[in-house]
Amino acid sequence: MEEKVKTEKDKELLQPMIDAFIASARHTLEYNVIKYSMKRYESFFCIKSYYRKKLYKAILDLREFNKQNPK
Repeated sequence: MEEKVKTEKDKELLQPMIDAFIASARHTLEYNVIKYSMKRYESFFCIKSYYRKKLYKAILDLREFNKQNPK
């Protein structure tokens, strides 16, 4: 019984750190979507397909992350 109480307390103490990590990861993924969108818009025709692929992957990563970690 004491073991269960201890793990619950540990989880409560770590929750702010976990929330901060999730927020940071979400921000990074959102930044990647914006970054690749801008690079695709500003790049030459021959490089656009490269950034389109990067943008598509960044969007998929963000969607998957949001499914696993709802706000």
